[in-house]
Amino acid sequence: MNSTHPNRSCPQCEQPLPADAPYGLCPECLMLGALETMPMPDHLKPSGRLPELGEVFGGYRIGRELGRGGMGAVFEAEQLETGRVIALKLLNHQLDSPEARARFLREGRLAASINHPNSVYVFGTEEIGEMPAISMELVGGGTLEEIVKARGALPIGEAVDMISQVVEGLEAAEEIGILHRDVKPGNCFQDVDGTVKIGDFGLSISAEARDKNLLTMDGTIFGTPAFSSPEQLRGDELNVQSDIYAVGATLFYLLTGKAAFGGKSVAQLFANVLESKSPSPKKKRPDIPEGLAAIVLRCLRKIPFGRFGSYLELRKALAAFKSDLPSPANSGLRFLAGTAD
Repeated sequence: MNSTHPNRSCPQCEQPLPADAPYGLCPECLMLGALETMPMPDHLKPSGRLPELGEVFGGYRIGRELGRGGMGAVFEAEQLETGRVIALKLLNHQLDSPEARARFLREGRLAASINHPNSVYVFGTEEIGEMPAISMELVGGGTLEEIVKARGALPIGEAVDMISQVVEGLEAAEEIGILHRDVKPGNCFQDVDGTVKIGDFGLSISAEARDKNLLTMDGTIFGTPAFSSPEQLRGDELNVQSDIYAVGATLFYLLTGKAAFGGKSVAQLFANVLESKSPSPKKKRPDIPEGLAAIVLRCLRKIPFGRFGSYLELRKALAAFKSDLPSPANSGLRFLAGTAD
């Protein structure tokens, strides 16, 4: 039987901590740290060593680094057994308790159950040298954040086409009970064929556990405040409307090149998201149609029930503003086309 520490609780969810809790977090909140997008305080950074370029690490040969956060990094890697090139996400800590290990693997299996052309595919989760690892599909066209930084605000039809694909990927996840909780331009990827996919499902949690607090721990932010709903910043219960808020904030960014809310400090940003009226994207870009601006503002309403009730409702509203360009073929159609060739 595992004991708990009588005088300690998790600073994230306030549940009693196991006696052997690593880094002062309960197992679930420790796993949620994989979604972290702001640097971790130095006194909380673990000391585990991440692999280097060319190193054989478990069943993978490590390639270039694709990104790094406070609790780990993502690498391009070759799976030695199959020769397949994937994205390997490594969490820079150990799962010291059986409960943490079981939950990590269980959530990985849940994420791997999403199979949709607009979702980055998760192959699986494992431990390599006691380091948690998530193997994922490698998407080659960059993130929507990178695209906007390179090109600026996107054409209206293109932005709507992109966000509509993101919505379809999120809808597929929601159908099996998964909330993403960190929708943002940096977690939306464009493949080389133009398909847009929502990613970083590796440690998203099921809707059944959505009432856990993802806010702060000694200055660490879980999720990204500029794209997080007011209820997420308050630590309230989350639902699909919380992710719909983040979809609206992401569309605002694609249309204007700027986040809907900003601030000179994290505290000011929190205050603006929680208290300030949501700005219309037309103020930054007057050529945005009134109807599309209204869709964005509805997504960004402070009260969840004031937003769209479902992804289907949102997709139908966006349809009028999509471009005339054909959407990328889904994986089944591409397979059939290849077979015919």
